[in-house]
Amino acid sequence: MTIDVRDRTVVSSITAGFQQKEAVAGTMGGDDPFDMDSVDPDNTGNRALIDDPYANQVLRDIKEDYVTNRAKIFPMVKDFYLYELEQAWHIALPGPNGYNMWQPWVKNYHGEVDLGPCTRLIWGAYVWVDQALKKSLGY
Repeated sequence: MTIDVRDRTVVSSITAGFQQKEAVAGTMGGDDPFDMDSVDPDNTGNRALIDDPYANQVLRDIKEDYVTNRAKIFPMVKDFYLYELEQAWHIALPGPNGYNMWQPWVKNYHGEVDLGPCTRLIWGAYVWVDQALKKSLGY
């Protein structure tokens, strides 16, 4: 096996044009499990160049009901991800620990980053600032 290390910009150009020969090592991100970018033949997140009939059908079905019927797609996504694990298209490494810190006067916040699919950063609507505590601490 030969590992061809490239600069980040070069890797981005190669994957954007789907020019990788086999696979690309890198991070895959996303805060929405319904995106399925890593198996979408038309998405540059599909670094393993997966073009699987079952994956393609599930992707079409999810896009059809993504906004209007989320409850319908939950079981589809669960079944698909079990199938995806069996295919071993990816080597999923554990994510690093993350840390969130906040001031003591921020109330009703417990370190949340998101509250579910497609809800990243809306936690701010549920927190409040204890102005008296903030002032008493010299801020």
